[in-house]
Amino acid sequence: MLIWIVLPLIILLVILLIVLFIPIKIHIRYAHHQQDDLLTLYVYVIGLKVYTLEVPVIHVNASTQTVTVEEEEDSIFNDKKKKKKWGIESLKKYIKMAKRLAAHFPKLKQLAYRFLGKVTCKHVTWKTEFGTGDAAKTAQLAGLIWTIKSMCLGWVQTKVNWKGEKRLEVTPHFQMKGYRMFLSCIVTFTLWHAMTTLLLLVISYKKIEKRFEPASGGERYFTQ
Repeated sequence: MLIWIVLPLIILLVILLIVLFIPIKIHIRYAHHQQDDLLTLYVYVIGLKVYTLEVPVIHVNASTQTVTVEEEEDSIFNDKKKKKKWGIESLKKYIKMAKRLAAHFPKLKQLAYRFLGKVTCKHVTWKTEFGTGDAAKTAQLAGLIWTIKSMCLGWVQTKVNWKGEKRLEVTPHFQMKGYRMFLSCIVTFTLWHAMTTLLLLVISYKKIEKRFEPASGGERYFTQ
């Protein structure tokens, strides 16, 4: 009788462990050309695309000082489109949140680096084409862009497991004016590492909240 209770539990545990350690692949693509931007994110599990996010349209309203982003989401559960609007108040809100995170920055940075150490980078392509209309300035800027790209990629290589190809391109156009960029990156990690990192982040954030006490007038201040 006991075997019929233990056996399903063992099977369930094995399935859970398999799911937790299944690699998740994230493919991020960003393209910019003149005034057009397109950010796309794909999530794959066991080779199946389970989630897609596209952010193709960005509207900037100078009169109301707001930025509106139109997003398209596609998952195995549903498809939906939505708009998000950010303004001055939203910016203030994020600044306050950033201050709270900065209060516990060493711990958060440690957790972030710990997670990046479990991430495997499979592929990076970073292409830039530009022109200033002035050949001398374009040549100088090309060298600066190469330096920045090399430094960024070098820093990333020290934080993640690098097992893929990298392709950096800088194409200056000496007689033209304009700017175009394309970035593609594929990374993988397990659900287990993502969940444990998220749990630790939540715990750390709760500790930060406790260090912010309400002051007079409803304001909040940081206490040591």
